[in-house]
Amino acid sequence: MTPASSLPPALVEKYLTQVASRRDALAEFVAHCAQGTPTAGELGAIRIHAHSLKGSGRTYGYPVISAAGSALEEAIDNAAGSSTLAPLARNLLQACEDVLGTRAAAPQSSAPTESDAIPAERPRRPIVAVVDDDPAIMGLLEELLKSDADIFTASNAKDALTVIDQKHPDLIILDDKMPGMTGMQLLEHLESSGTQLPAQIIMLTASNTIPDIIRGMSAGAVDYITKPFDPDKLARRVRNLLRCLQMTVLVADDDDAVRGLLKHKFRMLGFRMIQAEDGEQALKLARETRPQLAIVDRMMPGIDGLTVLQTMRNEDGLRDIPIILLTAKRQNRDVVEGFDLGATDYIVKPFMPDEVVARAMRLLGIQETGRP
Repeated sequence: MTPASSLPPALVEKYLTQVASRRDALAEFVAHCAQGTPTAGELGAIRIHAHSLKGSGRTYGYPVISAAGSALEEAIDNAAGSSTLAPLARNLLQACEDVLGTRAAAPQSSAPTESDAIPAERPRRPIVAVVDDDPAIMGLLEELLKSDADIFTASNAKDALTVIDQKHPDLIILDDKMPGMTGMQLLEHLESSGTQLPAQIIMLTASNTIPDIIRGMSAGAVDYITKPFDPDKLARRVRNLLRCLQMTVLVADDDDAVRGLLKHKFRMLGFRMIQAEDGEQALKLARETRPQLAIVDRMMPGIDGLTVLQTMRNEDGLRDIPIILLTAKRQNRDVVEGFDLGATDYIVKPFMPDEVVARAMRLLGIQETGRP
């Protein structure tokens, strides 16, 4: 077994140190099983270790650890007896032993390097909060994202609330299964208290049931990623979200359902969305915000989409904004007229929302990576 090739050796070494600590706890648990039935406290403690190893093993490139941890956790949850738990615990213990056998002989220094030092002054960068009670996951995400954002961590809901209040993160990566208040409960607490939620929230958890996913999305999460996860894919997802957070998309359409659908689709990708229900409002918002992209309905009350298009193409500061014309008119002459007046793209209703998103991402020069 080998660690994920993209991870820095020092980070893998730090994870293996944590595996060694959990291995010792597993060895003690196996011994207790041989002596009799484990106590409720012992079962609770070893379940925490199994749960953590399940969530982080594959992420760090050790799928056998994840599989063995998952089997032991499931058996504990099903109230299995010692005769079942003991061999499962031994399997997980052996998986840890095998992984630790790949460890480099020379210890890695944990002292910070010069490149880790934070400059006294620097331009505003995105702020990401990582909330997870597993230090292996926190350390991994810090390492992966430190060049893209300022990272602040919390291992429980109480500390997370402090980070949110003081740092106002742009994005939160939130574990659900934490001691005390869970990540889901924290999210619902923030929503019910009227606290302004961060621009983007990613739920990162071992729970992948449909009700939990729906609950997380309903509470404000834009994505729901299950452990174990692919570190590179998650990093690309976060980087795309952070990049999109710097971009504004204007949607101008007199149909509220169309505006709502496109708002949802683009928000899931991290964009800041502004909406106009007529041409006059669209021009006003375009002048005020200078969006990176405009999606304009051709037929709107008052000032129609073609007039909006012409006006923007004739104004300094607006003429270079990509504009997608969205319309029910599908005749060739209508399409040609739209392009002649300066449309960057032309999409006919009824449309596939994902097609609109794909074309928009292409115009903005952003590659869609999809969910991890």
